[in-house]
This record gives sequence, C-alpha cells and structure tokens, in this order.
Amino acid sequence: MNCILIIIILLVLAVILITVYSYYECFRSPAPTQGNLYRIPNSEQYDPYRQRITKLITDFSQVEYIPIGTVSYDGLKLYGRFYKGREDMPFVIGFHGYRSMAVHDYCGEGPHLIEQGYNLILPDQRACGDSEGHVISFGINERYDCLAWINYVKENFGSDRKIFLSGISMGAATVLMAAGFDLPDNVVGIMADCGFTSPKDILKKVADDRKKPSWIMYPFIRLAAKVFGHFNLEACSAVDTVKKTRVPILIAHGEDDRFVPHYMSTELQEANPLMIKRESYPGAAHAISFMTDEERYKKMTEDFMRECQK
Repeated sequence: MNCILIIIILLVLAVILITVYSYYECFRSPAPTQGNLYRIPNSEQYDPYRQRITKLITDFSQVEYIPIGTVSYDGLKLYGRFYKGREDMPFVIGFHGYRSMAVHDYCGEGPHLIEQGYNLILPDQRACGDSEGHVISFGINERYDCLAWINYVKENFGSDRKIFLSGISMGAATVLMAAGFDLPDNVVGIMADCGFTSPKDILKKVADDRKKPSWIMYPFIRLAAKVFGHFNLEACSAVDTVKKTRVPILIAHGEDDRFVPHYMSTELQEANPLMIKRESYPGAAHAISFMTDEERYKKMTEDFMRECQK
C-alpha cells in the first residue's frame, strides 16, 4: 500500500512539475519588457540579412512617434506607437510576433507604410514591451486586443476612418482570429504574414521540433494554459475564423519557413479562397519575406490595400 501511495504521489508531482514547466516555457512573459530589440535567429537562413535587418531596426527606432494607450477587455493597460500620417489616409494597426517587439518585426514594412502616408499604430502585444500582463495566449486573448485598438481609432479619429489590421507570425494569427468577429465596416482589409493555423497546431509542431513528442507534451501544455494562464488554448482557430470573415485577407508566407510551416498558409487560404489571397516567397525563412524580395512585397501590399479601398 505504501509503495502504491508513493507512486501516486510521484506521478502527481511529475504532472505538476511538467505543467508548471510548460506554462513558463510557452506562456509566461515577464512584463514590462520582453526580448532584445536586435534579437535575430542564429541560423544560416538569417545570416545574409543580419546586417540589413539590424540597420533597418536602428533606423526605424529613430522615427518619431506618439506614445498611445488603451485598455483591454480584461483590464490590462496596452501601449503602442502612433506614427501620424495624412488625414485622408487609412489607419494600419500592426501586431508583432511571439515574445517580440513591434519595431523589430515591422522594421521593413513599417517605414514603407509611413512613406505612403498611412497612419500606423504598432501596439505592444499584451505581456510584451510596455503593455501589462504576464500571459501570452497565442492569439486567444490577443484577438480581443485587436478590438480594443479598433475602438481606439474610432473614438479618437472617427468611425469613418478606414482601418487595416496587420500581423506578423503570432500577430498574423491574432488578426486572422479577430477576423471571426463582426468587425466594423470601416475595417477594410487584413494582412497576415506567416501566421499559424491554430495555437494547438503550432505548439504541437514546436514540441516535436524540440524532440519533446507532442502526444506527450500537448496535454500538459493545454493544462498549463487553463490552470495558470486562465484561458482555453483551443477556444479559437484561425482556420475556423477565416471561414466566416467579411473582410478581404492577404496572406504572405516564406516557402522555407521552418518555424510556422508554409503549408499552414495553404490550409488558411483553402478555408476561404473567395476572401483570401495568398502569395509565397521562395527560399524565405520565417518572417523575412520582405527582406528576400522587398520590391515584390511592397507592391503586393500596395495593390491589396488599394483594391480594398475601392
């Protein structure tokens, strides 16, 4: 009897320890700051672009902006940068990726949008940068933050100002999940660069990549989200939300993305081919399609945004 009790206690302790580990590994983010602005993956995929990315980040960091803020549905103070454009131009609200920073992720496309005269808002996602919070939920809670920033634009600049939602990596999944809401009519387009199909899909893929079999780890990851993160990891899927969107969507994805697989973009487009346009970038790694073919990327977004405003 004592041996059985000891085994049960050890099993319970193992479950607790693995669940706590999963929480800190996947979801916990130490606010108020997160990450290194110049953090670039140490990989042969990024080496040819390292110097250029670093310069773009430095240059973008020096562009003048107005600090702004709003409040999330669950009471977190969210902060962002507002790059003021022309009065007659739409707003673009751009969401950065997992444990990243807006100036880092938008160092290429951000200045391009500003040059065109767009009013650019780059929020710090919850639990990142200066925004409050400690839990990153892979778009589950962040999709509601999209609504908060849309309301910010409506309340401060008028409900008739056209808005584009934009996102990179987890930010892309976030805006794709927000596409499932009944968005205001002034949200005219969504641009998603290398977004994943669902939090479940990407977490299982990363676990397998790290030699931690997803069939073992995922139940603990989901439990960690529920118990410590206080959210349901399977509450939303981008594949499901894009099926019912009324807003045109542009998806860009590098074909050699080894973090968020390129096939996920294919699945997203196939979920609603009438509303989703997809462009692939041969040889491009995760989140650097802009770097691999800047002129094509700029033309892609320009054409899409022009079409959405007709």
